[in-house]
Amino acid sequence: MPQAHPPLPPIALIDGFLDDEDRTALLTWVLTHRESFGPATVSQEGKIVVQPDSRRALTTRDFGGDLGWLHDRFSGVQQHLLETLRLTVPPVESLELELAAHGDGAHFAPHVDIPVGIGRKPLGGRPGRTDDRLLSAVYYFHAEPKGFEAGNLRFYPLGANPKNAAGEATQYLDVEPKQNRLVGFPSWATHEVQTIRCPSGDFRDYRFAINCWFCGQFGTSRHGSW
Repeated sequence: MPQAHPPLPPIALIDGFLDDEDRTALLTWVLTHRESFGPATVSQEGKIVVQPDSRRALTTRDFGGDLGWLHDRFSGVQQHLLETLRLTVPPVESLELELAAHGDGAHFAPHVDIPVGIGRKPLGGRPGRTDDRLLSAVYYFHAEPKGFEAGNLRFYPLGANPKNAAGEATQYLDVEPKQNRLVGFPSWATHEVQTIRCPSGDFRDYRFAINCWFCGQFGTSRHGSW
């Protein structure tokens, strides 16, 4: 009898997410604020740490004053993403946004966007609250001409162990980081950022992204469904 394999997670794609004016304003801000970016962090055993072997990139969250309009753009597609993914989650109460810049050698090992397992602590949303990340979205943009290669977003079957996903996977789904593309997926889906190649090393040639997490009161015993 053929062996059943866990399904791949649902994903939603929106190409042409931002109009030309918004995308130009976003790219201009990034290219003129290189000093705002610092080493990317990961959550490890309840602590936020820099772990280059797991995640190598530059990130910033210090842009709300200039790019506050991004909140409205992401909020505007929330319902579309949920319907496309056929995802049922508790009410979304907050958004968490992060700008990321990926140069030569940047990557993010297989992971999920929320802690899982016994004793887990919610991650995401507003400071001082127990908001969880319910729905994840990544928006890609870059300067022209494109100065990087690779860097696909790879999804593994639902339930895949992040520590072993890359070595044990019999199937996966790759999404190309195309200009002006938004990718939505459940925050508990195992995924990775494959290594980026950026030969010039010039910040202008990096692969840029906005990580967005739609957050709410997920709790410790409830699970989303799709």
